[in-house]
Amino acid sequence: MPPDPADAAVGWRTLKKGHTGKMRSDLIDHVFQYGEKNDIAVTGDWNGDGIYTIGIFRNGTWFLDMDGDGRFGKGDVVCQFGQEGDLPVVGDWTGDGITKLGVYRDGKFYLDINNNRQLDAADKVFALGHAGDKPISGDWNGDGVDEVGVYEDGAAADVSLQAAR
Repeated sequence: MPPDPADAAVGWRTLKKGHTGKMRSDLIDHVFQYGEKNDIAVTGDWNGDGIYTIGIFRNGTWFLDMDGDGRFGKGDVVCQFGQEGDLPVVGDWTGDGITKLGVYRDGKFYLDINNNRQLDAADKVFALGHAGDKPISGDWNGDGVDEVGVYEDGAAADVSLQAAR
């Protein structure tokens, strides 16, 4: 049963399942456990259906909720891409509507361009930023392809953003 509107965490929420689904408004908070303590949560459209679902990164291992049910099951994916200490970064590196994996390690990006969830010769590896920077991604120029960047911590008035494609 939905909560009273005054008790809902953020009030009414409108959702649409996929590009052609019906709109639905509700007050239900979706709370579930996916992963373990110290995992890093990510979201993406892992299968190109237009719906973002949860994933986690744990020391180079990814757990992707392909069916969006909020729990790990038969249709979900586990893969190794990266290593302990890497920071995850996700984006649609090719503009095909599918979110792909990437990691940032000591000032270098490793991006899974061909979406086989393995680091191979078809993927992109390049330096940007420095060890200790934080990776970010987004479609900075509106062309439908995500690019990566780094956030560099500094003094309160000395924060920089670098981006590369």
